Amino acid sequence: MGIMISREEVKALEGFRKLQQEERVALLIERGMEIEGRDREIGEFLGTDEVTGALIRGLITLGADKQRELMVNEANQYIKTI
Repeated sequence: MGIMISREEVKALEGFRKLQQEERVALLIERGMEIEGRDREIGEFLGTDEVTGALIRGLITLGADKQRELMVNEANQYIKTI
């Protein structure tokens, strides 16, 4: 079972790479992706910065949240059949 994140769900991030660093930080904060300590670790691991680390973590979190929602819905449907 895969998850799909639509372009519409991340539309506000379009052109992220072209923004100035301060604009990137502000955009992430607006989208609820505040920079955390682990973002620096992600950035260092990938050879980039903490802002890009926060973007990656935010996208992964979005996918994980969607996956969790799907699993809960499936579990609830199964429970109804018991």
